[in-house]
Amino acid sequence: MGAPYDPTDERTALAGGPHRPAYHFAPPTNWLNDPNGLIQFDGTYHLFYQHNPAEPVWGDIHWGHARSEDLLHWTDEPIALEPDSPNVDADGCFSGCAVDDDGVPTLVYTGIDDDRARQCLAIGDETFRRWEKPSVNPVVETPPPGVDRFDFRDPFVWREGDGWSMVVGAATESDSRVLLYRSSDLREWEYRGAVFVDDRPDVMWECPALVALGGRGRGRGGDQGRSQSRSWNQNRDQYLMLGSLLPTRAVRYYVGSYADERFEPRREGILDAGDFYAPQPFVDESGRIVLVGWVEEARAEPAQRAAGWSGLMALPRELSLDEDGRLRTAPVDEVRRLRELEYELPAVGPEDGTVFVDQPRSETIELVATVSETDTGTEPSTASLSVLRSPDGLEETVVRVDPDRGTVTVDRSRSSDDPAVETHEQTAHFEPTADPVTVRCFVDRSVVEVYADERACLTSRVYPTRADSTGIAISTDGASVDDGTVWELASVWDDFAPSPA
Repeated sequence: MGAPYDPTDERTALAGGPHRPAYHFAPPTNWLNDPNGLIQFDGTYHLFYQHNPAEPVWGDIHWGHARSEDLLHWTDEPIALEPDSPNVDADGCFSGCAVDDDGVPTLVYTGIDDDRARQCLAIGDETFRRWEKPSVNPVVETPPPGVDRFDFRDPFVWREGDGWSMVVGAATESDSRVLLYRSSDLREWEYRGAVFVDDRPDVMWECPALVALGGRGRGRGGDQGRSQSRSWNQNRDQYLMLGSLLPTRAVRYYVGSYADERFEPRREGILDAGDFYAPQPFVDESGRIVLVGWVEEARAEPAQRAAGWSGLMALPRELSLDEDGRLRTAPVDEVRRLRELEYELPAVGPEDGTVFVDQPRSETIELVATVSETDTGTEPSTASLSVLRSPDGLEETVVRVDPDRGTVTVDRSRSSDDPAVETHEQTAHFEPTADPVTVRCFVDRSVVEVYADERACLTSRVYPTRADSTGIAISTDGASVDDGTVWELASVWDDFAPSPA
């Protein structure tokens, strides 16, 4: 571990693949799933992730690692964790987090051995390239009574008061729960009970997280180390609980209060209604709550093997509360730096039919527009934004917005001529409104991310087969589209090559 690592050849070899992203993080090669260990340390962002370095399928799970100065441009680092400790993590280094222990980078993760999950540590140095698993591992060896020995994983740790708190996802025969532990030194942990219980049977809460929320522009808590410890006690009545639920693969959020070692939800919803799973939040050095999530594949395993890679990360997002206490989700401001050529979109109303946009013709864009209801009396009042569209319209992905019903839908029914990919619709919900809705749509070759008024998110995988599926079209039914702008977005990879024409 920690040896010189340069996967440039691997990245270069894969860069020309037709579905390889240009500005989303993907592994240099082979398999990626959950983001882990997100942290900003001395100004540098670190992203760890579940990684199979040998094949583009799940298995033999290591921790991959990359670093960035801006959350956009990433440099591959040596593999951080290998499953090499008998009776601890020999069958996999599963998900976890990173904390700053008074200047010492520390990873907290789940080790898997013989179908048993144990919580473990790895201690790093200032380079983040050398990691030592201490002899005290595992630091939590057994789950509480009644908890399945495998369904006891994915620790999330933060500094609270004069010590550390940790939540771990768990399942029993009758429910799923988020377990709370306390420690003064990260090595000896005391079980404090279930901070939250989901009464539904046959559900497992993976990758739980608990962070303190503040409104936009206010201080935020829920820190993972010394740099944010001063903000922990602000807005104690506003906390965010996240959980990724098996087997439904829904990512749920709850906004509520955290006191006396219990979380009480007041609002809840789906964080992202698409191919999005296992997100992890962290508090950066500016106090933002930043979240990164795994975007799963929607193509069959043979296609993943043929491509040589699997999985990518969604754009980093900032989480906040609005003045009414509702969760807001938006791409971090740094994403705007990727904008290059800018084009104005035509205004489109119900009488205009389908309007075809001449420029740009690109598979890496950001599109922003306002959707409003009109007075035609038509129900529903929808606007359709077609992206990755072929000139004849036989291949396209359609983003459909209905402000009156409070829905944004990605229609993938014609997104690919490949019969082996997922093409069902995906729909996210927000509070219906008569006000205009601002839509931001990011297209990056095989991924489409949509944000509706920062109140609903939807991330979809699509796999166009035609080199000319790069167009845009707009149509409406009882709605209008105004104030539209589209940008071509730059690649974040020096080795990126446009897909072959």
